[in-house]
Amino acid sequence: MVMTYIILVISISYFTIVIYLTLLDGRLKKS
Repeated sequence: MVMTYIILVISISYFTIVIYLTLLDGRLKKS
């Protein structure tokens, strides 16, 4: 149970970072 929760949190964190970097990269290219 705990293992599943840890994997879920890591997945969400990774997904959020990827989206953030993609948006940041898009803004830098626009400028």
